Amino acid sequence: MSTLSTGVSNTVVGSNNGVTNQSGSNNVFVGNNIATIGSGSASGNTVVGSDALMAASAGSQSNSAFGHKALAGVTTGVENTGVGFRAGFLEGDATRSVTTGSHNTFIGTNTSPSATGISNSTAIGYQAQVAVSNTIQLGNGSVTEVRTSGTLTAAGLESIGTTLNIASQNNTTTLNIGSGTAVQTVNMGNNGVGVTTINLGGGSDVVNLGRTTCTSLLSFGQQTKDKMLALFSSNNLDPNNPSDHRYYGFGVADGGASVPPESGVGWIRYQVPQSMQHRFYTGTNSATASNERFRIAADGKVSLGSGGSLEAISGDLNIGDSTSTINIAKSSTTQIVNIGTGTGLTTINMGGNVTSSAVPTAGSHLTNKTYVDSKVMPINNQSLNTTDTVTFGGIKLSTDSVLNFYERWTSNTAYSGPALVSSQFIYFTRVGALVTMSSNQIQFTATSNGFVLANTNVPSHFRPISDQYMTTFMRINDQSLINGVAVLSSYGFLRIYKSNLSTFQTGENVVIYAISSSWALWS
Repeated sequence: MSTLSTGVSNTVVGSNNGVTNQSGSNNVFVGNNIATIGSGSASGNTVVGSDALMAASAGSQSNSAFGHKALAGVTTGVENTGVGFRAGFLEGDATRSVTTGSHNTFIGTNTSPSATGISNSTAIGYQAQVAVSNTIQLGNGSVTEVRTSGTLTAAGLESIGTTLNIASQNNTTTLNIGSGTAVQTVNMGNNGVGVTTINLGGGSDVVNLGRTTCTSLLSFGQQTKDKMLALFSSNNLDPNNPSDHRYYGFGVADGGASVPPESGVGWIRYQVPQSMQHRFYTGTNSATASNERFRIAADGKVSLGSGGSLEAISGDLNIGDSTSTINIAKSSTTQIVNIGTGTGLTTINMGGNVTSSAVPTAGSHLTNKTYVDSKVMPINNQSLNTTDTVTFGGIKLSTDSVLNFYERWTSNTAYSGPALVSSQFIYFTRVGALVTMSSNQIQFTATSNGFVLANTNVPSHFRPISDQYMTTFMRINDQSLINGVAVLSSYGFLRIYKSNLSTFQTGENVVIYAISSSWALWS
């Protein structure tokens, strides 16, 4: 032990200790061959056991090794602890023995790291191997169970493999998560960057949410059930029966896993027990108040909340496309039906036969139901009062010699041809079989040769049976008035020419004065 001649406060018991540690201090070496293959001075080390801490070199301090070859590979590591046969040292594999790592603890025979520079890690148990720094390894790969009667407190819980099992040994009757008395938050799969799948329950499991007395069935899967999510069951004797319809919740009907969703086979079921209602609410600024917007009663009646309106999200709103009978205001009490009472201009189109099922009364000025149904086609024996435009498919009062049709139509149309002319009004009035047309003046400079064409076609019930030729007056290049020709075809096209159906020429300054003409429709 003379090689420690310059060191101080060293305790050495045994042979061949400290051969390479000439000036180390505050060491305790008990055993043989301690600190024999390193270089430089190691201090503050406590070693009990032969061949332990053999490679201690300059800078190796405050290590504790107890057992044969405990920490035998440490060179410059500090504050490591090894307890047991070859603790922290794997015989024959220098890459799995701690050398430069520090602040490690190895307790048990053949405990070791997986790399030489691991720090702040702990391996406990026979052949326990710690893989990375800042890690604790309990036992080797054969350990299947770790037990404690106390509370396990940790910042995280991960599996060494791909599956983490909790309470899967069939000896746990209750697993509590977040059961503390303080306010707690339990997050499941909401912070990771990957896609998380959360499965709750198996084929016959019951998943309770909320109070422990909640026994509703919560089942999500690739299956078809009338009862998929039960929020509350009115049948307390059989709350988890997936075929029991006495519940509040949701169900799914589908064509099966092999049927694509776009096939249109399937639906989602919104379920309430017998005699109960579906109600839909929107909240308010108040924490305790809501407004009912929509209700479906047990008998199928649909009601809108106060001030509600039935609207199409976009396009037309169709009611009764495939319904044989639509009843409106069927109550036995006096009712008011308002149509077109808004401030805007409303057009009401009514086609087909509209008949009455009620016996006419003198109060409604109808005394002979048979005559009214065959001649007038009354509108449910109600009076029609409106200042808006009302369009009927036809009103037949008596015979063909009496007024049977009246309508006005205004076309705001642009013109094309030798020049583009912005929109101008054309007015049509039909009384019976007589149609009158009048137009506003148009003016343009021709940029090409051709006739003038109205871009909007005339509706069929204003069109002449054959082409209608109308004399017009026009002025070309500020010269004298000349006659022109306007032609309305039986297809609804309105064309304007110079005299003799000649076309306008490029560069001509043209003024076409108002057109007025009438024709009869004979069928």
